[in-house]
Amino acid sequence: MDHDNNAAGHDTTVSDWPAQRRELPEWAESVLMTAPVAFVGMTDQGDPYVTPVSFAYTGDEILLHGGSGKKSLALERHAGVCVAITADVEFHRGDNPCGDSFRYRSLLVFGEARRLTVAEEVERALRLITTKYDSAAAAFEFDPRILGRTWVHGIRIRAITCKARPAA
Repeated sequence: MDHDNNAAGHDTTVSDWPAQRRELPEWAESVLMTAPVAFVGMTDQGDPYVTPVSFAYTGDEILLHGGSGKKSLALERHAGVCVAITADVEFHRGDNPCGDSFRYRSLLVFGEARRLTVAEEVERALRLITTKYDSAAAAFEFDPRILGRTWVHGIRIRAITCKARPAA
């Protein structure tokens, strides 16, 4: 895999996850671990539906949570998803509008969502998400009433497409 080509803005596709995980560009795993927001694309009763989410990455799955709303119900009806994650976005002004550009690192993650139902799995996933955003809060006990209302999904990664564009 030509990582230098990827730095020039070309796509890199990694399929057969996790067997080819080692083929990810070096920066991609960092984006998966640190990006603050992901956008999950799914199908809701035949229509496309995209929503921003907080998330955690485990190496094999992307974990997300919510209530029993539209996102969770859509994931229950149709497991196939595409998750868009972008980091390090920076605008660069060119000599004219056609010369303007963005620097970024971006991934599209393709996979299938499954609802976690085993209490230990749910709590572990929520702890990972909490730790990513607020490590001090990760030690607190979860309120069982809130846990009972929280839906947690793991998105099993099938393939990833990566693209990085350096500053012009």
